[in-house]
Amino acid sequence: MTTTPNYIGLPPPLNPSITATRQHVQAMDNFIRTFAIRPGDRVLVLADALLDTRVIDAVRGLAQSRGATLRVVVEPTTRAPEIPAELRALVEQATFVVSTWFCSILDPFCINLRREQGQRWVKITYFRDLDLLQTPQARFPLDVIGAITRATARRYPTEGAFDLHFSDARGTDFAISFTQEMRANQLATNRWKGQMTASNPAATCTTCPPMAPTCGITTRSKTTIALQPLCAA
Repeated sequence: MTTTPNYIGLPPPLNPSITATRQHVQAMDNFIRTFAIRPGDRVLVLADALLDTRVIDAVRGLAQSRGATLRVVVEPTTRAPEIPAELRALVEQATFVVSTWFCSILDPFCINLRREQGQRWVKITYFRDLDLLQTPQARFPLDVIGAITRATARRYPTEGAFDLHFSDARGTDFAISFTQEMRANQLATNRWKGQMTASNPAATCTTCPPMAPTCGITTRSKTTIALQPLCAA
């Protein structure tokens, strides 16, 4: 018989039968809020061959419950550099897009659809296995993540150039030099406004499982921001 690890100084964990239902409902609430599908939406899933098909089924079930239609396109890989020409009309007619493709964020075609047509997108880069809904990250409150993100954004220097410095106890020592133009471009995105769901026109967000906060600003000066991990990524 296997037992759950019990770390020194901590009480034994509760039996999963006591907590599983509550935790599942918390995770599903985050899932439904993130995938803010509306009646009449034309949902398009841009998937890849290695995506857990249960993720697609979960989105399909939500779409059907909301009175939306759903279509799925599967490519061999997530690494398409742009939306293929033969699929552009299909992508253009959608009102809500769920995607594993990396080009979803970078392709000017996708960016313009969000800006000009108000398309809402959910990027499922990390939500590749439905069992991720059983993790603590999946049930971490979205509103808390949004508040932490907005508070972090407010601590970025508003004048002059500065360094964003990452370090941890394991020896990480990495810095990115920021200009005010870079700062403005970054903080103008939905994520840095703390918008964690695809409910607003032109929204683009990432699914809940990987999005619990992993670092926070510990020190700040006019020229440097230092970040330390809050929890294991």
